[in-house]
Amino acid sequence: NLDRVRNESRENRFLGALEMTYDVTPWLNILNRSGVDTYTDNRYAFLPVGSSALLTGSLTQEAIQETQVNNDLIARAHTNFGPNVTLTGLVGYNINARRSSQVGATATGFINPFSPPQLNNTPSTNRSPFNLIVEQRTAALYSQVDLGLFNQVYLTGTVRGEQASTFGPQAKSTFIYPAVSG
Repeated sequence: NLDRVRNESRENRFLGALEMTYDVTPWLNILNRSGVDTYTDNRYAFLPVGSSALLTGSLTQEAIQETQVNNDLIARAHTNFGPNVTLTGLVGYNINARRSSQVGATATGFINPFSPPQLNNTPSTNRSPFNLIVEQRTAALYSQVDLGLFNQVYLTGTVRGEQASTFGPQAKSTFIYPAVSG
């Protein structure tokens, strides 16, 4: 019976990224960075009748798919105010979308222990289908300013405002994250 136990996973994955920069002036450039990460994972787990883990046997088949797309559009500027003062700043816009799904079923108690493993070879009361879909979207506007004095003292301020589809209608629609360091 041990040679019939299966626990398989077949995954297909694609990762891609693209970055483009354009120098508008010697002190200002625009950057766009995009990326995608997507995969599909088909899983199959079979325990035959008489297995020590589950005497009645079990079968689980599931398909998992997940995709994430991200894009940042950033404007960066840098200037000097004389030999002792530098100022660098950026403003960016980020969008991110994620979608995942998990569809499948688990069944136990095979009717015919000699039949090939199939979900319909179990009583309908022993089948547990599942179907989960999650979608998340965020959008953010962010900025950073760096002030340098005498190449020794530096002050940085940042702020990020973010909205997300997962916060729900009862939540505040925009969250602000400020920070200062030096």
